Amino acid sequence: MKKIIFILSAMAALLLGTAAQAYEMGMYVNDEYMDCDIQSVWGFDMLPILDIAPKIGFDCTYDGTTMVLYNDEQSYTFTVGDPSVYDKDGLWHGLEVVPAEIGGKLRIPANFLQEEFGLEYVWDAYTNLLFLNSEMSYNAFAGITESNKNIASLIITAQNELGYLEKQTNASLYDKTENAGVNNYTKYWAEIMPEYQAQPWCACFVTWCYVQSFGTGSAKTLLKHYPYVYCPTMSYLFNLKDDPQVGDVVIFKYGSVFAHTGIVIATGPHGYFTTIEGNAVDDSSGIKNGGAVTIKHYHKKNLPGTKFCRPDYSILSTENE
Repeated sequence: MKKIIFILSAMAALLLGTAAQAYEMGMYVNDEYMDCDIQSVWGFDMLPILDIAPKIGFDCTYDGTTMVLYNDEQSYTFTVGDPSVYDKDGLWHGLEVVPAEIGGKLRIPANFLQEEFGLEYVWDAYTNLLFLNSEMSYNAFAGITESNKNIASLIITAQNELGYLEKQTNASLYDKTENAGVNNYTKYWAEIMPEYQAQPWCACFVTWCYVQSFGTGSAKTLLKHYPYVYCPTMSYLFNLKDDPQVGDVVIFKYGSVFAHTGIVIATGPHGYFTTIEGNAVDDSSGIKNGGAVTIKHYHKKNLPGTKFCRPDYSILSTENE
């Protein structure tokens, strides 16, 4: 009997693998960005649950056949090729598509997470991003349409750099975490202004993101000079704004000097805003030397003198006509 079940499970996994369509895209899970490949089977998105589980508050065990998804309050047992799921009380929960290893990863249908845990799951067509229980991140992209999708392109470029650590020496510049140190060596200087290597690099990171997203010529136009490597320069070139908008370049004021910068990726009510910054302190990883690309959250009332520079992204549409 066990042999028959194993054969049926293997056949189901094989059929699913044949029916699956793969999509490479970014995904936010509880407002944390991750690269993700989604496999669609008969119209159902199959998510790589072992990657996602820690981000939604669960641990996993998996032996190649049985996967247990659990935390202190709940547990669910899945079997590859079997639509039946059992919780810790032995109650049955059904799946429209059976768990299967597809594309080298164990996957379960996204709608199970929606229905059982009440997690929101949204796909944004213009940015090609998925949002799982990530209202804040989704709101950062709300309203992005064909006319302003360039801002989304910039944000995605910056997001892809999250976790990059500055280097101790000129080695391993293109590895996110190897040779981590405190000496300000980065791939961003290597590509934008090599002679400035080992200098503070927050503004250089902003420039690099613009170049990667739009090209050097458009980056120069948007930032009104090139390269942007010195924060006070922006204060002379832009009509500075007091309130943030998504896509702004923020320049932080310390004392009487603008001395740090980043890209605004989200805004909230009452002056809250979120940035991606280079040469910043990564609180989540414990990096305290200011040497990481990371997400930061602020309230403008706590940042006297901080201002926002607003590039004119509409020029990109004109340039492309």
